[in-house]
Amino acid sequence: TAWPLGFMAGGIWLAIAFLTRMSSMGALWAAGVIPLIALYRGYTNVAYMCAFLAIVIYIRHGENIKRILKGTESKIGQKK
Repeated sequence: TAWPLGFMAGGIWLAIAFLTRMSSMGALWAAGVIPLIALYRGYTNVAYMCAFLAIVIYIRHGENIKRILKGTESKIGQKK
């Protein structure tokens, strides 16, 4: 079964969010990497579904991506 991918996604998010202090960066990395891991592990149908969800996530995070590129994305624990 492919359920460990959920834990991997959480781990990727946690690691990237910890390193960058940006939740959105963690979500973008997890969304981008999990389809590749699913494909590598032979979960072809799951990989396609995850890739579709990654596209949706990247579209929904468009403003976050712009702020990341500008260096203005808020960081975890940062006061507004």
